[in-house]
Amino acid sequence: MKDDQPSVSTIYCADAFDWRVIKETVAHRPEVTAGASVLPFPVVHRRRFIGKLIAQMLARSQDEAECHLELQMRRQAQVLERKGVSAALISRELNALEAAVRTELWRILLGSKDPA
Repeated sequence: MKDDQPSVSTIYCADAFDWRVIKETVAHRPEVTAGASVLPFPVVHRRRFIGKLIAQMLARSQDEAECHLELQMRRQAQVLERKGVSAALISRELNALEAAVRTELWRILLGSKDPA
């Protein structure tokens, strides 16, 4: 390589970071109003959590078990709110959680051996 020619890495770095082009692009960019969407891991897929919740419910009376389920659902809602999840998505996740818990409870209470 001759001394008067720039190296390949110098050419790429100079072209890749042309700040004038970047500055002009950012200046003409429309205002972004919405942030990123946070998608929680579906609560229904947390089988260990659901299994522990069901075991805790089965150790209580029917009224206490219902109260415990509601308490746990409120806690899950608070965690999702802190993570910035939308209210509509929280509602959907809580409905799915309740359905999964109640389905598994019925399966246990009716003696079905076939897990979902």
